Amino acid sequence: MKRIILSLAAVAALALPMGASAAEEVTVATGTTFIDKIFNPLKPQLATAGLSVKVVFSDPTEAIKNLEAGTAELAGASMSFDAWVKAAEAKGYAVKDKAVLTPHVVIEEETVVVVHGSNSVTTLSKEQLQGIFSGKVQNWKEVGGSDAPVLVVWPRVASGASATFSSQIMAGAAVTKEILDVASINDTVDAVASNPEAVSIANADKVKAGTKKIAAPPLKRPLTLLSKGAPTPKVKKLLDFLQTAEAKKAFK
Repeated sequence: MKRIILSLAAVAALALPMGASAAEEVTVATGTTFIDKIFNPLKPQLATAGLSVKVVFSDPTEAIKNLEAGTAELAGASMSFDAWVKAAEAKGYAVKDKAVLTPHVVIEEETVVVVHGSNSVTTLSKEQLQGIFSGKVQNWKEVGGSDAPVLVVWPRVASGASATFSSQIMAGAAVTKEILDVASINDTVDAVASNPEAVSIANADKVKAGTKKIAAPPLKRPLTLLSKGAPTPKVKKLLDFLQTAEAKKAFK
């Protein structure tokens, strides 16, 4: 039920202002990162350019499905095209024709590991992160911290951030099922701030008071839009606009 509500909210948030009915609407299947970082902040500039975006809220796999089914004109996820295809395959979906899908990188995003601000741990290696997020490491003292249980916070809705972490850090190992689950990647920081034993991943720009970023292997990923076949004129207009200095200045 939460997912349906979020989907409707995302579409409503990107609706055209009064008097802008002539704008060309592009349907994009994507998730919270593109909504919060790109499309919501860019609404006024898009309207001025004669464009609007209708979001079909989707995790990366559903986004490709929507694109291939024709229910979206673009798909968006915060990962590379190759990682995106692998993530879809890992969820049991085989991309029908990779050759007709064209990736368009908008910007790069950074994923960070966050802990509670009171946590004495400042650095974690790839191996230590694997141990923590797989559930093998269950006490902070095992990685140089205080004698306290580890609480892994993990988003229910898959995202580019979680897929990138799973691919680059977990190397195929599953994240433990003993987690504090939150709705999306946007909710992880609040959960960590409320739980002194917690650890999670977050978009770098979401780190806030009460939490801190851990020194860990860098996790950068592209925010990618996929088009199917040759973009229509309005889709090309949107893609071109996203590369302008005016658009990039508005990104969050």
